[in-house]
Amino acid sequence: MQKVLKDGGRLPLATVLRCRVRYFTDGAVLGSKAFVALQLAAYHQRTGRRHQTAPRPLPPLTEWGELTTLRGLRRNGFT
Repeated sequence: MQKVLKDGGRLPLATVLRCRVRYFTDGAVLGSKAFVALQLAAYHQRTGRRHQTAPRPLPPLTEWGELTTLRGLRRNGFT
């Protein structure tokens, strides 16, 4: 896995998800861009906070399709 990533390759989505559940927990919300935006709007409505944030793409490790997350990861998930 490390060699593929080091060489600039991509991994199959199933491999990435199996190895890194971290995207589900660190990202706070995981889903389509519309779903993440809806969850963010609901959070703003409940809390009154108005931080300027938007759904963020996941790192280019694989073809994620339309998956996005609320928060970006602070570190590479494969180090």
